[in-house]
Amino acid sequence: MQSRKRVFGRKGQGIIVIVALALVIMLYISSGVNAGIPVWIKARNGAVHPDIVPNLNCVVTDGNYLGVISSVSNPYSIDGITDSFLKTGFHNSNNNLWVSWSLLHHDLYREDFVKIRWIRKFARSGFSVGGAPGVYGRRVAGFEYETAGIVEASVTFNLKEAFIFGYEGVVYDPGFLTDEAAKLMLSIIDHPLSLLVNYSVIRRNDNNFLVGVEAGLSNDFCLLSGYGFNTNEISFGLVYQRNSWHFGFSWNHHRVLGSTLSAGIGMLWMR
Repeated sequence: MQSRKRVFGRKGQGIIVIVALALVIMLYISSGVNAGIPVWIKARNGAVHPDIVPNLNCVVTDGNYLGVISSVSNPYSIDGITDSFLKTGFHNSNNNLWVSWSLLHHDLYREDFVKIRWIRKFARSGFSVGGAPGVYGRRVAGFEYETAGIVEASVTFNLKEAFIFGYEGVVYDPGFLTDEAAKLMLSIIDHPLSLLVNYSVIRRNDNNFLVGVEAGLSNDFCLLSGYGFNTNEISFGLVYQRNSWHFGFSWNHHRVLGSTLSAGIGMLWMR
């Protein structure tokens, strides 16, 4: 825990640097599928914590912090497709507020998703509630750019920081933009280990069951892994923390579609 308190400072220059790097990643690396999630969630094969932002428990668990994170991947090594992500916001004892932008890009197709997520915690009760309005945009080569709205809502119960139960569901999606209609989440935390279990209700396909693991190897390194039971997809990743900087790498493998490599960078300022 001591190392997590040392990263406060140098805010102005750090924010400029990380935003510039994130925009370079998103706009100029062009080399979907599981789009719009940062690299360490890809390292757990999409499994997420119910109520922990930015979803990396073995590095950040409590305290007040500001953050900027970004990542980029090449889904299943398909030429010309880039899956990028950028997220910024803050976390404190009672509120989380984050803004994210994901971009799935190909010369023939582009898909954007901008989302604002707010979570309000009621510490004494253990409950949290949240909402996340967002706007999807997509364009196929030769056609006009189209947009549509979506709203998600969530509720979470935190039992002594060891068991965290969560539910997240789509409450407004007139265009049926997302396949995932709802998600049940469970985190079991016994530092330096965390186990994540997710069950997703999918509209058009079989429901999805994911398991993720985090292991803090030291104050600087965190090992992650995940498995998707409906696709038999496995993933591994490593996150390196140095002062306020975080660097993430992941590898996902699907037995039919192939492998996905991802890399990400971020900064968290804590106090």
